[in-house]
Amino acid sequence: MAPNHESVSCDLTITIPVYGPPDTLPELLERISTVANRLSFSWEVLLVEDASPWNAWEVLLKLHQEYPVHVRCIQLMRNF
Repeated sequence: MAPNHESVSCDLTITIPVYGPPDTLPELLERISTVANRLSFSWEVLLVEDASPWNAWEVLLKLHQEYPVHVRCIQLMRNF
């Protein structure tokens, strides 16, 4: 399932570039979610896969499935 590309308005966007090994991302998202859900405003995490050689895209898609309302993913064609 591809991430939702609809424009979503929210109060806080946390942008995380992903180039190295993605093994810490699930814990990072869990921690962000725990703290952000206590806040009184809307939030999202934008994960930008920057042509990582670690096949991070699959991990990002799983995180989007786990947090469909709060996680958006972008896959770049090359590293910038």
